[in-house]
Amino acid sequence: MEEVLFKKNKKKRQTVKLLKNMSYPTYQVYGTIENTKINPDDAFKMAILETMSWLKSRFREIDFPEELDYPEPENYRDVSIEDFKSIHIREGYVLDISFIEDLRIWTLRLIEPDLGPEPGKEIQSRNPIPGRIFETNIGFIIYNGKVECGFKTICSEPVGTKARAEVFRPAVVKAIVRNPLLGLRQELPIVEEAMILNNKKQIKEIEDYIKNPKSQMPIVIISKAIPNVDIESIYREMFEENRPFTNPKDIIPSKKITVETDIVPKIPFFADNIIKYKMGYAQFALLEYDRVEDYNKILGKKYEISPGDTIIICPSKLNQESRLFKKDYIISNSKKFEKELDSIIENYPRGKVMDFGNVSFFTEARLYEYNRALELSNSKEDIANNMQKKLDATVEKYESEINELKSKIEEKHLLNTKYRNIIEELKTELSQKDNYWEEKISKLENNFKVEIDELNEEIRRKDILLNRPRKPEDIPNWAEEYFNDKLLFHTRAVNEISKVNLGEIDMDLICDAIEFLACEYRDEVFGYITVEERHRICAKKYGRPFDVGGSGDKSIEAYPREYKIKYGKGYTGKPKEVLLNMHLKVGISKGNLIRIYFHIDKEKELLVIGSLPYHLKTSSDKK
Repeated sequence: MEEVLFKKNKKKRQTVKLLKNMSYPTYQVYGTIENTKINPDDAFKMAILETMSWLKSRFREIDFPEELDYPEPENYRDVSIEDFKSIHIREGYVLDISFIEDLRIWTLRLIEPDLGPEPGKEIQSRNPIPGRIFETNIGFIIYNGKVECGFKTICSEPVGTKARAEVFRPAVVKAIVRNPLLGLRQELPIVEEAMILNNKKQIKEIEDYIKNPKSQMPIVIISKAIPNVDIESIYREMFEENRPFTNPKDIIPSKKITVETDIVPKIPFFADNIIKYKMGYAQFALLEYDRVEDYNKILGKKYEISPGDTIIICPSKLNQESRLFKKDYIISNSKKFEKELDSIIENYPRGKVMDFGNVSFFTEARLYEYNRALELSNSKEDIANNMQKKLDATVEKYESEINELKSKIEEKHLLNTKYRNIIEELKTELSQKDNYWEEKISKLENNFKVEIDELNEEIRRKDILLNRPRKPEDIPNWAEEYFNDKLLFHTRAVNEISKVNLGEIDMDLICDAIEFLACEYRDEVFGYITVEERHRICAKKYGRPFDVGGSGDKSIEAYPREYKIKYGKGYTGKPKEVLLNMHLKVGISKGNLIRIYFHIDKEKELLVIGSLPYHLKTSSDKK
């Protein structure tokens, strides 16, 4: 009986399902230290100490690690550059600091779970999201005598999460802006007050900022207006003051009248709070009432405003539409307007691809460290150990970039769907219109397709890099997987590369060279791209050129067996010999020397690699 009851009450347990995560940036800003009079090393130290002071405030309810206990920023003279160290702490949170002294690179990465927008409170505006993780990245570098600063928060969360992550600005940004010896600049000074536009020169600066390709923050321009005054209320006040001597019928108009008077121009909403609290999200400017005409002449119809209007203008490089709020809307919907303005500004950096100049964040800085350690390694064991660390760091870097690109593609797909719906509505509404709208629609669709194709190509490139072989013998399989319709490894080449030991060649360099041959060089040989396009792509993709030329008739004549492989079939049906009459060359000294000899199959549009990675015998060897 007991056994029967047990079986009846036994509950069926289910395994916890795995969730796919997506990553995207929330808050991000790049700038340089505004105060150029202070010594760059001192500014660098002070920026780090401001960060450590902010970090100390984050640790206020738990023990602060001793290795992070530095003086306050005002005592920066008590600290030397050598006092900063690389650190790794894992205590429920993960804190990593990488410091490369001679390059003056300092980076911090703090990884922590989502605790909600108001940690510590029993009731918050939203509950913490299970599986959501925030990664705060801060980086400083001295480059060309200037201290560059980068701040980037990345949110990782399960796909399908509905509650959006807030775009919080780390308090250290405000601390650096407020520090009189530092300050922050992003083409314009980043400050907690609005610029005043009361002359043409200042308005021209705004135009230059909008057009500047280095500008990455939106600018909010708030124009002043003369308030409307209720004349009837003024007359009533006059009547009350003069009673009982005045007849109200003589002074109060039959209808309510409003006129613009010579009262001091004002902005039609309380802007001080949003200007102060959204510092570091956007730039702000107050346009004087009597300068509206100058503004419209300089900035043109695209950004035209009237007294009392507010416009949000995005930098031209981001190709994002501006947003205009008219004075009447602002006055009649004041609370709604302020919420809209606050939301647009706060969410502007979310998901965007920002340029951080020369700033490196933690994963990139760690790669620098491992490269340096690899250069200084002496033993095989040290080389192998540091090579593994470098590979792990490379994988982490590219995984992070791939996740961001995937998130970007997902956003593009959502936008694509949105605009396709709009397009369909336009097609229905404007079916009787001329071809102008049809061309507009087609262009919009093509632009989205081009953007998606470019993002897909970027992901494929990251995938190629992420799966690059770690050992020479794995190179042929890697090339077959990614370039099988463009490039072929001959049996001889497979045998030769399999005999090469790890450490004898630069794996990144030889993989770059093979990818170059399979993609840019092949496409140029068969007329898909021009020589100029090949050079441009090569410089951007590999950061260097590659030298490809003939193997040399004299060398082939002197050592014909060295330069021949059996490939394809002749007219008799038997394998025929073809010449390895082309080769790619890199370097001249052992350690960085690479040679790749190949044959061009014009019929199949293939490159056939016959020998690598060493130099074949040449005519000069017989002398």
